[in-house]
Amino acid sequence: GQADVATVSEYALQPPHITQAEGKQLRVLYAIPGVPAHGVAIDDDVPAAMRQNIINAMLKLNQPENNKLLKDLYNSTELVKVNHNNHLQPIRDALARAGIQP
Repeated sequence: GQADVATVSEYALQPPHITQAEGKQLRVLYAIPGVPAHGVAIDDDVPAAMRQNIINAMLKLNQPENNKLLKDLYNSTELVKVNHNNHLQPIRDALARAGIQP
């Protein structure tokens, strides 16, 4: 489709998502570094020990011998564990400034 403005992940600016010719027609107005392309959520009902085992297993995908699998399956080169509240605070602040209750 066509649009005057769009918000996309950086990988959407590369083949196979767009051609090189299409990429040359685009201009990045603003980039926000360090934003994960995809999040992983684990339900609070999952026991803490199991949750930690899942996190540890996923973080092993960052190891060099496993990184190709991570890139192939998740289209990412690194998984980073974040604190949920800290991660979402900037959006909560922006909503509050806009007068929107989260």
